[in-house]
Amino acid sequence: MAPASYPSRPGWPAGAPGYSPGSYAGERNPAPRVQVAGRHSAGQRALRQQEVNEAIAADARLTQVGYLRGTMLGALQIFALLPGISRDGVVMVGGMFRGLSRQDAARFSFLLSAPVILAAGALKLGELTGPDTHGIRGPVLAGSIASGVSAFLALRFLVRYLSDRSRTLTPFAIYCLVAGIGSAVYLSLT
Repeated sequence: MAPASYPSRPGWPAGAPGYSPGSYAGERNPAPRVQVAGRHSAGQRALRQQEVNEAIAADARLTQVGYLRGTMLGALQIFALLPGISRDGVVMVGGMFRGLSRQDAARFSFLLSAPVILAAGALKLGELTGPDTHGIRGPVLAGSIASGVSAFLALRFLVRYLSDRSRTLTPFAIYCLVAGIGSAVYLSLT
């Protein structure tokens, strides 16, 4: 029974969800305890469903980009021919300047790369199935799978990284600048 100085709420008996012994008698605990040992499978399904819903909403927003704006953003990839310019990075920055959110710009940039990568793979497929490449087919297949998995994981990381408003692309820009200047100096000296 609760002390007389603390009001009790009906319907919140001890042991009920939300009840904690240190709170006012029957009051909800303002900081519920979280089990760290593992997630419940229903919680995992709900989290996965939320990710799927967010992806569908992002795809719906990206369909509103339009052909002209999409072509302009795609043309920004030309700058990747310069040392230190990331193709994905320049499209993301261009997308943000054109009004896309950070997550949508990252998603658009990586979706934009898929046809180019598939076309390059299809172009080299005939060469890889020829008689001259008999000994390297296994390593090429393993490398292709590893690069696909790495690209998927990098995209997931980047979208989650950019979902936090306090994080920016500044470290990536600094890396690209240093690598670009270093590459330009190295290639001009050799």
